[in-house]
Amino acid sequence: IRMSKLAVAYLRVSTATNQDGHGFDRQKQAIDEFADLGRFQLQKIFHEVWTGAEAERPALSEMLVFLSTCEVLCCGTLLTPGNVFFCCITNQECGFQ
Repeated sequence: IRMSKLAVAYLRVSTATNQDGHGFDRQKQAIDEFADLGRFQLQKIFHEVWTGAEAERPALSEMLVFLSTCEVLCCGTLLTPGNVFFCCITNQECGFQ
């Protein structure tokens, strides 16, 4: 049996009105499909309603702190409406110490 690789994802929409349609639901569907194809187990999903024009984003900062406790294998972006950022990690317990 092949073990799943672990991953985390960051989903963001610019405004509360973007949460439906191509917002969180579509982004979640895209990351779930990607995870299934690559046999990734999503350990944690960070999401927020925040403008991309601002560099200081609370959930993105939270994800970066989480990742600082992990061994990160790779990171990338799924080109979907809203663009989903993800990172592959190795330590199942990371971020929770």
